[in-house]
Amino acid sequence: LCLAACRPRRRCSARRHFGIDGGWGMMPVRVRVVVAVVLLAAWAVGAAAPPTVIWMAPFWSGGGYCSEAIDFVLAMQDAGLDVAIRHHGDSVDRGFVAGLDASTRSRLKAMENRFYSLPSTSSAIVVCHSEPGAWAPALYHTSECPPRSGAAVTIGRTMFETDRLPDGWPPRLDRMDRIWVPTDHMKGIMAPLVSKTIVEVVPEPVDTDWFRPDGPRMARPGPCASASSVFLSIFKWEPRKAWDILVEAYAKEFAGDGDSVCLMILTHGYHSTTNDYAGEIGRVLREKHGLSPPETLVVLPEGLPNEQMPSLYRAADVFVLPSRGEGWGRPHVEAMACGIPIIATNWSGPTAFMTEANGYPLRYDGMDTIDGGAFQGHRWARPSVDHLRTLMRLVHNDVHGRKAKGRQARLDVVRYYAKDVLGNLLRQRISQYAESTDRPEL
Repeated sequence: LCLAACRPRRRCSARRHFGIDGGWGMMPVRVRVVVAVVLLAAWAVGAAAPPTVIWMAPFWSGGGYCSEAIDFVLAMQDAGLDVAIRHHGDSVDRGFVAGLDASTRSRLKAMENRFYSLPSTSSAIVVCHSEPGAWAPALYHTSECPPRSGAAVTIGRTMFETDRLPDGWPPRLDRMDRIWVPTDHMKGIMAPLVSKTIVEVVPEPVDTDWFRPDGPRMARPGPCASASSVFLSIFKWEPRKAWDILVEAYAKEFAGDGDSVCLMILTHGYHSTTNDYAGEIGRVLREKHGLSPPETLVVLPEGLPNEQMPSLYRAADVFVLPSRGEGWGRPHVEAMACGIPIIATNWSGPTAFMTEANGYPLRYDGMDTIDGGAFQGHRWARPSVDHLRTLMRLVHNDVHGRKAKGRQARLDVVRYYAKDVLGNLLRQRISQYAESTDRPEL
């Protein structure tokens, strides 16, 4: 507040507002102090409540953006923010909605009702949380974000997994006041390509009360029942996840280990032409590597309910996913919250949270150029099969070491990514934005 000490050559608008500018210097010091305290109190009352946050995202769709958005809005509401939501950016998955726990579904429905009760969006802070093709003017049919009625501040939340942005993204990013990305890696790619907007790093929150080490463990499938080391991998069925690298490394490294080690895979389709994942894994191993698929490589049934995910993580000893690129790495952080160390490619998203102390960074052998598809010409990492074999063997042999890394993983996630931590961060950000747009110059 500049009542007591205005900057040189700057007139104090608060003085002018209260009609005291001309006689301020003539007032006794004690009188000035009293006036300053009164004005400060009046200013604080008017600035106490942050504005409503309207968060538009694929809340009812399932998938990465959906899960991330749900944790964001719950964290903000827990931090005392007024949050309204609207579905945006993808189609509704009725099965996913039915699988949500009752408490989460009820809270989301209440926030959705809050949106439809708002008289206007013009004074709200609006977050468009999706790929930018859904932002107004959208390239396909979806709810309009930002709303046509306007907003005090517009924020785009998005991410990508290669070494560059898709064509057409930069102009859309520049229509927002701010862009939130999950990592410094993503900011480094995006910031040089926009000229009008501010790019800020906002990590993903994780519910560390839900994903925690203690609690029931899912029964391991038959081939894994007696294993002393159980690896778990969770991913969308697409080339970016490098499942081919994973199964090659596992089959080659543990061909002679019998049932002492096991790999559980939970996957789901993503614009794929097959849901016979075990059959496709077997075909790749036989045709490309001359290997038979190990009996201890188990593909779990698709569609595991969300409420069972913590027990699945706790059934494993290590989470492994040698992705070619990640925007963040949500299953990685959920596993870490459950006290499970991770093996992940040391490039893109996981570099934000994975260290030698809490996991096993996987080397990559340079970058590959994507050949074909929507992202032809982009580049992503080439995970090292040999190093993945080495790390998986190390994990299998060093039970004490992997448990120590798992404990550190839990500590790191609670410290940096718990919902209360991110909720408080977002409350601070929202308050700062409100100050910059709503408050008079003081």
